[in-house]
Amino acid sequence: MDLAFSLAWHVAQRRFARGRFPHAGFHSRRWRQEEQALWAFLAAQSDESLQRSMNYADTKGTPFARPLWKLMLHVVNHGTQHRSEAPPCSPSWGIRRAAWT
Repeated sequence: MDLAFSLAWHVAQRRFARGRFPHAGFHSRRWRQEEQALWAFLAAQSDESLQRSMNYADTKGTPFARPLWKLMLHVVNHGTQHRSEAPPCSPSWGIRRAAWT
């Protein structure tokens, strides 16, 4: 579930930044759609597809190429960072700390 959550979280963050989430009800429906799409993507992967080289560029335009599995691992690790940062902020969001355990 960590991989699914991490990948879905990154997709949601990018779409949120583009203004595609207008209200809370939309968030819930859209999150379910993203999660279904993510699980379908994960189920479609094979040993060969995870070795496929993915080309991308950083914010400075520097090109990179990495196997898909390494990019997916990075997303999981990055999501772990976000989850560790969220609990200290939760009181300001109106969330009890117990919700994070």
